Amino acid sequence: MMRVIFFVTLLLISLSSVCCHADDIHSLAESKSFSCPQKQLATDDTSVQTSYTILQDEDDGELYIKVRVVYEGQAWVGFGFSRNDRMILATLIMGFPGFIDVRKYTATNYDPAGSGIPPLSEKQQTLKDTLIEQNSTSTVLEFRKKLVEENEVPINLDGTNYFMYAYGFGNDFGTHENWGVFKLEGDLCKEEDNLTVLESGDSYTEYYAAHGILAAIAWGVLTPLAIGMSVLRKWVTCGKVAGLWYKIHFYVNLLALLMNIISFALAVSAHQLSTPEGEDPQHFTGFAHASIGLAIMILLFLQVLGGFLRPDKDKVKIRFFWFSIHRWLGLGLVVLCWYQVHDGLMLFSGLFNTPSYIGAFWGVTGTITGIISIMFIYGLFFKKPDDEAVEKDSKIEEGADYTAGVSKGIEESNEPSEKEDKGQSQDTDTPDSNSSGNDKPSHEENEGEEVEPSQDSPVDDSTENNTSSVDEVEG
Repeated sequence: MMRVIFFVTLLLISLSSVCCHADDIHSLAESKSFSCPQKQLATDDTSVQTSYTILQDEDDGELYIKVRVVYEGQAWVGFGFSRNDRMILATLIMGFPGFIDVRKYTATNYDPAGSGIPPLSEKQQTLKDTLIEQNSTSTVLEFRKKLVEENEVPINLDGTNYFMYAYGFGNDFGTHENWGVFKLEGDLCKEEDNLTVLESGDSYTEYYAAHGILAAIAWGVLTPLAIGMSVLRKWVTCGKVAGLWYKIHFYVNLLALLMNIISFALAVSAHQLSTPEGEDPQHFTGFAHASIGLAIMILLFLQVLGGFLRPDKDKVKIRFFWFSIHRWLGLGLVVLCWYQVHDGLMLFSGLFNTPSYIGAFWGVTGTITGIISIMFIYGLFFKKPDDEAVEKDSKIEEGADYTAGVSKGIEESNEPSEKEDKGQSQDTDTPDSNSSGNDKPSHEENEGEEVEPSQDSPVDDSTENNTSSVDEVEG
C-alpha cells in the first residue's frame, strides 16, 4: 500500500512540474509580443548548417521551435534535444530521404545496427511542417516541434538546453558519419552569443575498415592455410628439413594471432573514440557482434596457449586427449570466425553505406578451403611412396602409442640384412670353418667397410623413413 501511495505522489509531482513549466512558457509568450530572431548553430563542421527560431502557433497559441538543417551531401539527417550532452534518452527527429517521413525517435543504447533507436508512439508524432528534401548536392531537414510535450525532453525558453545534430553515410539508416552537441544557456531568443559547442566527432570509419580487413585475412586466408599444413603434412616436404609442416603451421598461426590482436584493438578504440566523453561505451554488451568478438579472443588465446603446452610424445593418453581438444576447438573457432567476419562485413556495408565485400571473402576463403579438401581426399586413396613414415609421424602427433613401434620398426628392418649376411657367409665357408668357434660372421669380418645390401633388402628405405619420422616429430 505504501508503494502505491509513493508512486502516485511521484506521478502528481511530475505532472505538476510539467504544467508549471508550460504555464511559465505561456506567461512568457503573453508578456511580450513574441518575436525570436533566427539563430545559427555554427560548428567546425563546414558541411552542415543548422539554425532555429521560436514561433507561436496561430491555431493553438503554443510555442514551437522551428529547426532547419542543411547538409552538403546525400544522407539521412537528424536533430535532437537532450537533458544533458548525451544521446541516450534524448528526443530525436530524423529524416530519411525517399524512405520514411520525418518522425520522432529516442535512443536507448549505442547499438550501431539501429535497434537502440526506436520511434516514439503514434500519439507522440506531433511534428508540424516537416520536410526532408534532397537534390544532387545537399539534403535539407525541417520541422516544428512544441517546446514542452509529455514524456519528451522539454525545451527551456529561458534556461539550459542541449541540442545535437547528426548525419549518416547514406539515406539508409546506419551509424552517423558525423555529429555535434551544443549547449545553450539563458534566453533562447537573445541576440548575444550564448552558444557553446561541447563536442563533435566522426565515426572513425577507417578504424572499422582496417579491423575488418585484418580479421578477414586472418580467418579467411591464414588460418585455413595453417590447418592445411597439418592435414596435408605428407605433401609438405623440403629435402632434409625436419617437421616443415609443423613449422609452417606454427608460425602462420602466430601471424594470424597477431593480426587478430590488432584487429580487436582497432574495433575497441574506434568504439571508445566515437562514444561521447563520460558516456559508457558498452564495449561488449551493446550488441551481439561485439560480444562474440570478445568470446573469440578468449578462445583464441586458450587455443594458442594449448599449442605451447603440447605434451611430450611419450605421454600417450594425455597427448591423445590434448590433440582431440586442440583439433576440435580449432575447427570450432574457424567456423565461428567465418560467421563473425560475414556478420561484420554485412554490418559495415549497412552502417557506412558501402558495397558489400561478402562475396569476395567467401570466394577467396572457399577456394583455399576447397583446394585443401580436394588434396586431403585425394591423399586418402592415392598415397605417395613415403606415406608409411609420414602416417606414423601423424599418428605419433595424435598421441597414439607409436613411439615404441617406430623404434621397433628400425630394429626389425635391420634384422633381414643381418640374416642375409649370415646366410651368405654360411654359403661361402667350409664345413670346418662352421665348426670352429674362433671364426667371425662375415659382417664382423668386414667391420669398418661399407657393405652394400642387396636390392631385395629393405634396410636403407625403411630405416631412413622411420628415422626421418622420428626426427620430424622431434622437430
